Amino acid sequence: MPPKMVARPTRPGPDALPAPPGWFAQPSGPGAAYRWSLIYARIGACEEPCALDLGRLRQVQAALGRDADRVQRSYFHDGDAASVADDPELVQRRVSGLRDDARVLGARGLAQGRVYIADPLGRLVASYPPDVAQKELLRDLKRLLSVSGTN
Repeated sequence: MPPKMVARPTRPGPDALPAPPGWFAQPSGPGAAYRWSLIYARIGACEEPCALDLGRLRQVQAALGRDADRVQRSYFHDGDAASVADDPELVQRRVSGLRDDARVLGARGLAQGRVYIADPLGRLVASYPPDVAQKELLRDLKRLLSVSGTN
């Protein structure tokens, strides 16, 4: 029997919750491919707890080994992200309507930070608190990558 996913689905039922508009850019250029997204979303400035959470996501991606290139790390925020500007592989997106999206995604969660996994089509498939154990997040992400077969 396969291991249970530890993530709480963002929405009950078989369909994933579409990400709010503007969260994902279409890939462009030759050889561009859709990738899974490991997203950290937060309302407000990125201070020490935020930087630590983003560091944990970097470690999870690195632990994927040969599958690490199938996943992109993203930081969606509505404020200043100067404290994480030194991470060139982190896709940063200032989402002006993040506070509006909070009505759907949960304002309290976004104020503390929230981790999401989105499939290559931009559908949110899992949601976690910011302090999710790296082992649990890695296990769920590996499982999703193994069953998807999507590059």
